[in-house]
Amino acid sequence: MVSTVPGGTITEVLDWVGDDPARAQAALDAERDGANRSTLISQLESIAKEANMSEQTTTESAEETELAPGPEQPTEVELYPGDSGTLVGPVAVRDTDVEADDITVDVDVDQAIEAEQVESVQGIGGSNGAVLVINGNAYAFNAQMVGAVKQAVDRAVVGLAL
Repeated sequence: MVSTVPGGTITEVLDWVGDDPARAQAALDAERDGANRSTLISQLESIAKEANMSEQTTTESAEETELAPGPEQPTEVELYPGDSGTLVGPVAVRDTDVEADDITVDVDVDQAIEAEQVESVQGIGGSNGAVLVINGNAYAFNAQMVGAVKQAVDRAVVGLAL
């Protein structure tokens, strides 16, 4: 049985509740009938919700839950620029010293784009940029190029089911 919910400040109520879902529910009921403070209500709902979710998780074991096998994902990527679902985006350069003509991929609409398959990727971020390690090769991006890569990836994956 839950003892009487204390009146008082939000801190006093939350101290009394702790992580106890029964107390959180009792305090929630009392708060809705009383002062109805929205900040306290949202915190109490969160405590009660977390407790309910953990109970549901513990009652279902891996043995009870059988997952259907998903579709086999291809390990090799082949893109043909002439296909209706293929998008070839614009080239972004770091600064005016980089000539875009030297870095573009030759696109033949009838042939697959030649590219090395990615087998591993790791991201490392900092306050002034990011490094992507792809297949063991590290590539550094300043903030401008991080934005360009994000935009290029967002455009490229528009039709991709993830």
